[in-house]
Amino acid sequence: MNQKLANGPKDFPDTEPMMPDTPAALDQLSLAPVEATLYDVTALLRHGDRICPQPSRWLEFYRVLQEAAPGTERPPEPLVGSTWASSPPVAKRTCFQQQIEWADTHKVLQPAYDFLKSLRDSDWYVA
Repeated sequence: MNQKLANGPKDFPDTEPMMPDTPAALDQLSLAPVEATLYDVTALLRHGDRICPQPSRWLEFYRVLQEAAPGTERPPEPLVGSTWASSPPVAKRTCFQQQIEWADTHKVLQPAYDFLKSLRDSDWYVA
């Protein structure tokens, strides 16, 4: 019986490779973009004991959130101005974390991540 299967008629065409075998063809393949996750943003924030952006950059971040999710409720407002001066670091961190959670809920983590990743070390308030 094995001899009949091995030497039987060919009912199917030869198989073709699934992946292209030339470098030029491989260059044409592309992967879907990977969106930032809450984990990615949190890891960025924890780097170097970051609390939140400095006030002027925090206002810019707030505008990024607003522009990324038009027609929705506003994100939590940043602690800037006199509130900045009177707020302890834990309050600033909590407020900033609420903004990140808002961004996650409203599906705008990618623009939030892109903005935060562009900040220099001096743009962050650290503990």
